[in-house]
Amino acid sequence: MRAIWAFLERQPEIDDLVDLQTMLTGTDKVLVCARVDLVDTYTAGEIEHACLRIDNSLREEFHDVDEVFLQPVPRTDPELRQRVLRRYGRILTD
Repeated sequence: MRAIWAFLERQPEIDDLVDLQTMLTGTDKVLVCARVDLVDTYTAGEIEHACLRIDNSLREEFHDVDEVFLQPVPRTDPELRQRVLRRYGRILTD
């Protein structure tokens, strides 16, 4: 999972990786679900192509990756941040 996290953070279209979940869906088959804050200057078409490129690159780099879901989200959303932190047993108090 750390290698996938690092891989996604190196992608030029991803400004920040907000959340990453993986699931074993079969023998040598891994589902990757990532919430990503994308660079704001990209057009919708550029984002679509970037998602396809990232999907293909993940599969090439990690042969067990079978399915990839990328969800564009703003990294500054407080509700999403609380949900992610709560999953890991940490609650942010401001």
